[in-house]
Amino acid sequence: MSDLSTHSKLVLKTFTELKEAGFIAFTNVSYGNFFFDIFAVNPETKEMKVAEIVVASEGKIGEKKALCDKLGISFKVLRPERNDGLDACSFASSIGYCFSNPLRIQVLKLLNTKKSSYSDIMYDLNLDPSTSGGKFSHHLRILERNGLIIKEENRLYDLTRKGETILETIGSLEQLSRAEKWTRRATQK
Repeated sequence: MSDLSTHSKLVLKTFTELKEAGFIAFTNVSYGNFFFDIFAVNPETKEMKVAEIVVASEGKIGEKKALCDKLGISFKVLRPERNDGLDACSFASSIGYCFSNPLRIQVLKLLNTKKSSYSDIMYDLNLDPSTSGGKFSHHLRILERNGLIIKEENRLYDLTRKGETILETIGSLEQLSRAEKWTRRATQK
């Protein structure tokens, strides 16, 4: 379980607790414009619960709570303790996963220049919403859950300070890689 992100650990723990309490639980549930971490129903009591794991940004928590209140569903926000048990290797692995996909790096670079909406980011990266929308949403969630980007009230995405730091690190790694290639070419001649 140490390979899981803080968010994933909390989802798994909460999911297990709900199942043990007699609930049928589902993860990554979409409803309207919202995406919930856990939705659970107790088949005997008909009680419904939603659990939202907040590791980085609060995102649409207020809107999600209002929706759940309107639907009569218990809504719970879970936040990790400051010492969430992640050692340096687990943290590095979690962040490394964030930029293991070139699209996520492109998103970080774009947001470093300007705040953008979901559709503007897709347009700027030449992505087709009809074919890439689902995968693109997945990549944004990974960046958001790891605290590299934040979705503001006005629905614009922005780079966080942590995201800026990671982007600077990526830039340094890219420079190092270019320097190594240049050095190898120079020594081969």
